[in-house]
Amino acid sequence: MCIVNTDKVFCLLGSVILIKISDIFISKYILNAMKSPYLQEILSRLCGSIAQQAIYLRDIKNVPIPLLSIEEQTQIVQEIETRLPVADMLDQIIEESLQKAEALRQSILKKAFEGRLVPQDPNDEPAEKLLERIKVERENTKQFKNKIKDKNDYH
Repeated sequence: MCIVNTDKVFCLLGSVILIKISDIFISKYILNAMKSPYLQEILSRLCGSIAQQAIYLRDIKNVPIPLLSIEEQTQIVQEIETRLPVADMLDQIIEESLQKAEALRQSILKKAFEGRLVPQDPNDEPAEKLLERIKVERENTKQFKNKIKDKNDYH
């Protein structure tokens, strides 16, 4: 959705709806109202649930937009225009923080798998030997369980 401020003649595609605003409304007020979660929900329901969703002009005419005085509309638009940049800035900060947190998580995981997350005791056996020992122990346990199972099968 956008506001088109022009007196020039232009052509629209069939998939575009042009709403001309009367003098009792401020264009930015209507634009913000149409983008509001409340009206977005209404517009979403108007689209239907078919594969090719569409909103028709006849449906747009029935969308309930609160009629306020020009002064109230102006005040709402001013509030939105002063608060949206702050919200956009906070959104950007949150996005950057999430990216930094993910990079930090990846760094911690890398260090953990490299054995550099905590100081290493030189007396500890290397990870490769530990993993090999665990593998042998698992194999021995598996063989032992199979022997017990085989003995029980004969009884």
